[in-house]
Amino acid sequence: MEECETEQEFSAGELSVDESFIENESPPPHETKFTAFLKDFDDIKTTLKFISDKYDDLDKKINDVSKRVTKTEQQLKSIQASEARISELETKLAEFEQKSRYCNIEISNLPEKRSENLIQIPENIAKVIKQSIPAKDIVTIHRVPHYEI
Repeated sequence: MEECETEQEFSAGELSVDESFIENESPPPHETKFTAFLKDFDDIKTTLKFISDKYDDLDKKINDVSKRVTKTEQQLKSIQASEARISELETKLAEFEQKSRYCNIEISNLPEKRSENLIQIPENIAKVIKQSIPAKDIVTIHRVPHYEI
């Protein structure tokens, strides 16, 4: 029986030595490498998540800018069409104004008198140059303000 106790004591001592040996021993190299690999993998996952979030933000911004550019291009086309229409209308207006002047006579620097009869002015000028301008041929007559430069 003594032998059994000794074996048990020896076995118990051996176990305690083994446990202390295991506690003091560093992990095997493949476990250290695996732990480092897991840490690197977690770092890569974190980095990929960050990059993915940034990509999503940039994609959203690009879509927003693209929509704004499309809207701006449409507005530009509308403005260009409006400018073309305005130019066309200005040309027509100038033509109408010019046509309205075909039968006009402009007399400049004629002093203004009180209670003057404007129809008599072209009639008097016509008499001097020996031409006739009947009053019925005069549609309208008026003084226009002159611009000081």
